[in-house]
Amino acid sequence: MASEEAPNSVLQKTDVQVLASYPNITSSFSKTLKNNAAYIAYYAMWDKDQGTYPAGTGLEFASKVKSGGEWDYKRTLGPSTKYEYNGYAMRGEDLGNVHYGFVGRAAGFAPTILRSAAGAYQIYSGTSMPNWWSSYFDDPIDQQYINFGINMWDNGTLPKTLSAMQTESMTPSIEDAQLFNLLTDSEKKEIEEKAKKNSAKIKKELKEQEQKQQQENK
Repeated sequence: MASEEAPNSVLQKTDVQVLASYPNITSSFSKTLKNNAAYIAYYAMWDKDQGTYPAGTGLEFASKVKSGGEWDYKRTLGPSTKYEYNGYAMRGEDLGNVHYGFVGRAAGFAPTILRSAAGAYQIYSGTSMPNWWSSYFDDPIDQQYINFGINMWDNGTLPKTLSAMQTESMTPSIEDAQLFNLLTDSEKKEIEEKAKKNSAKIKKELKEQEQKQQQENK
C-alpha cells in the first residue's frame, strides 16, 4: 500500500534555472539507494532465516546510518550543500533523510516506525549506539524527506521493479530477486556470514539475559 504523500509545501519541484546551479546527483544517488536497499534487504532475509529479525537487521541498519556511519550521507554530502535530485533542490541533510526512509523500508521496517524518533528507538535500542537516530529527527522538516524516501520505496518509483519486502516470507519475490541481483556473489556471501555472526551474538546475549533473570527470580 502506498504511503501518504509528503506535503507539497515542503517538496516542490524547483525552478530549472535555480537547479542549474546545483550538481545533479539523481543518477548517482539513485544507484546508492538501490545498492544499499539490496544490501539491507538481503541481510534481512538471512536475519529472518536465523530467527533474529528484526533485532539483527535493526542493529545493522543503525550501525550504518548513525552519525559517522558508512551510510551517513548528511556528513559525506555536506549537510547544507545543495544538489539537484530528480527535479528537487535538496541539501545533503535532506538526501540523508531520503536514504533513511527508502532503505529503512527495504529492511522491512514499517513507515510508522521510520517516521518518528520513538519508532527509531524500536529499530535498535542497544546501549552500544545510544541515540543513534537523533540527527534524523532534530528538525521538523526531516520527517518530510524521510517520508519522501518511504514513498519512493512503497510506490515503486525507484526503480519501478522494486517492491516492499514481504517480512512474513523467506522466499524472495521476483522483484526482490531482481534487487538481489545488484549484489555480487562475494557480497552476498559476506552479508550472509555477517548476518549469521550477528544473529549468533544476539542469541547468546538473549540466553545470558534469560539466565540472569532466572537467577534473580530464585
